[in-house]
Amino acid sequence: PDFSLQDVENKIKKNIREHDVKYVFHDYIHTSLKILEEITKRSGGVHLREDNILFMLSTRLKDICNQHGVFIMLATQLNAYFDQYNHTDFIVKDPISIPRQFTVQQDIEIAGFIAAILAWGNRTAILNSCNKLMTLMDHAPFDFVMNHTAQDLKKLEGFVYRTFNTTDLYYFIAFFQHHYSNYDSLESAFTRVDDLENFNMYDALIAFKNYFFSLEYAPDRTKKHIASPIKNSTCKRINMFLRWMVRKDSAIDFGIWDQIQPKDLI
Repeated sequence: PDFSLQDVENKIKKNIREHDVKYVFHDYIHTSLKILEEITKRSGGVHLREDNILFMLSTRLKDICNQHGVFIMLATQLNAYFDQYNHTDFIVKDPISIPRQFTVQQDIEIAGFIAAILAWGNRTAILNSCNKLMTLMDHAPFDFVMNHTAQDLKKLEGFVYRTFNTTDLYYFIAFFQHHYSNYDSLESAFTRVDDLENFNMYDALIAFKNYFFSLEYAPDRTKKHIASPIKNSTCKRINMFLRWMVRKDSAIDFGIWDQIQPKDLI
């Protein structure tokens, strides 16, 4: 059927009003002409891959249900595009190629997180900037984070990608050093919630941002680079990073985390 997001919201609201619905099951997520038109307008005419559009659709469905206090279950299927992008040939031109340069878990986590945060704009520019940064870190991001000297940091002066600059990079490094001095994996930064048995990504992402900027010298300007759902952000880049770390049934993802489950991903 040719439906828009507004059509879906109206249908949910109607059933809440007329039947006091508490649960919504969306059997098959797929694009439609109306949704393609709607997303294209929202993105300012930028062409998006279908898997990105479907992710935005699933996020919007969850937002709608959160707004109206109902539970939603999604049986997401990415049509033929899953086969198109779920193979190793896709890695070369994607930001995931940056952490794919490493085999040590902490290197993968640091390189992957930075690559995901910088993943906006021209893909070639993203990869060039990330590769430049890995070179500045001597292709050993974890060792650099934990053992850098003042002279090592000086090499990073002038690093800029769009609105991300050296001040932001210095704080990222400081946070990573603080975190890895206490934990073996970055996964623990995303599981700082009161009730792990009832883990939900919304609370986890809010807690992560609070933790990320918990160092006393956190620059205000850097906070814009870490999204939070508390401000109605879809946290697209952080969620992409989490998929890389968590999903185990994909040819391109790492699947190196165990506490967060694929069902928890947005």
